[in-house]
Amino acid sequence: MARTDATEYDELRVKSNRSPLLPGFLLSLMFAFVAAHAGADTTDRSRSELVEAALRYSPEYTHPVVSADGTPVAVYHELNGDGLVDVAILTVLAEPGVPTELAELRETSRLFRTGDPNPLFVLETYFAGDEAVQTVELGRKPVLGGMELLQLTDSAPFPVAITVRMRVAAGGETNLLIYSPGGMIQRLQLQETERERYQLADLDQNGTLDIVVTRRLPEAGRGYETFLEFFTLDGNNYRSQASFGLVRELQGFLSAATGHILAGRWDALTQLVRADEIDSGNILSRAFPGVADDDEMEVSVFDYSEKGESASAVVFPGIMENPYPYPYLGTHFILVFRVECCDTYPRFYSAIVELSANPLGEPRFAFLTHAGAQQ
Repeated sequence: MARTDATEYDELRVKSNRSPLLPGFLLSLMFAFVAAHAGADTTDRSRSELVEAALRYSPEYTHPVVSADGTPVAVYHELNGDGLVDVAILTVLAEPGVPTELAELRETSRLFRTGDPNPLFVLETYFAGDEAVQTVELGRKPVLGGMELLQLTDSAPFPVAITVRMRVAAGGETNLLIYSPGGMIQRLQLQETERERYQLADLDQNGTLDIVVTRRLPEAGRGYETFLEFFTLDGNNYRSQASFGLVRELQGFLSAATGHILAGRWDALTQLVRADEIDSGNILSRAFPGVADDDEMEVSVFDYSEKGESASAVVFPGIMENPYPYPYLGTHFILVFRVECCDTYPRFYSAIVELSANPLGEPRFAFLTHAGAQQ
């Protein structure tokens, strides 16, 4: 699993609680002075020399963001694959009233100050082999969250990335800067707001981090749709691989189940169930256990295939918005549906519906048996 490669941190590393769909999301405050890639030796002296060289090539219109001891906030790592340790320094545009002290830039009270100017953050990367600085503007934001090095894949030392987190009144924003051999930098802006979120996860377990972006948007007269977009690492850059509307596809899945029940296609319905080896007997009766109705009538068993009975109506609840808990992937929810059959009272059943941990594969949805849901 890809990981953050960091062996030395200052006292400002503080984890936050990622509550789902929480407005005013609190970003983690990570300011990592990161050790260099294995095989490249950096001492305190070489680091100071790197910073000194970087600041010589730094544009005159920026100032470095500094910690309490005056040390620039920086990441030290081999970034372009030439075997030399480089340094990326976080700076701000030199403007009246814009602070450069780390402690002040991370104050959340800046979100509500009307008179303070928003700093224009700039990441300046000094490539030691080229003796040149490459700058990337990160935008004007009131509060700085943190900066850290991120290893994207376990299969190769490159590409690597640096994340710079910031806060605005609506939530958070993460700039993901991907460094590839040769010094090319790809920048992705990822949002953390009430309507849009992201997560980094190895979806297909290939040792490389994927990016999942979720957006919750209203649909006229139909509730809210949650769109999921997936970015995978293609060589040295992330590219959009697939996207789908979760609510719409979930409705399609339940509609297919309805059709199979009405038509008596029990084998096809069984294919929609993810059962584990510990399950035995009738998989459908385990996937759809009976529940009592409001009149506490006898609980029915889902045994239509054994009895040769056919349903005249199947009613699943209307899905108007995403029912899955964040982070959605690999989670499930429980619903109750009604089946009418054989001129008797309606029969009620529960179902556990799972969203795959890797929706890039098929199937995206599955019914679980209760035994499977506990695994």
